[in-house]
Amino acid sequence: MIEVVTKIRQAEEAAAEQKRQAQAQAAQLEAEAHKTGKAMIAQAKAEGEQQAAQLLQQARESAEALTARRLAEAEAQSSQLADLASARVDHAAALIVERIVETK
Repeated sequence: MIEVVTKIRQAEEAAAEQKRQAQAQAAQLEAEAHKTGKAMIAQAKAEGEQQAAQLLQQARESAEALTARRLAEAEAQSSQLADLASARVDHAAALIVERIVETK
């Protein structure tokens, strides 16, 4: 009878020990999963920030190129308008001189 009680007690102690080990292993796995999750979030955040910086740089470069093209176009148009205005001023001056000469 004592052997049976001893075996039952040993079995209960072994079961309790296995339960403690399983709980410790579960806690360790949970901690590792939490740590891995945090690392993955940090990596994704860093990659997102890097991609955002690259997109911003590309947008700046595109804007600068567009601005340079628009400025060149505006300068060309300005030059054309200045040439046209100069020609018209010369023509107007010639007309004025002609009228002055005609009235004399």
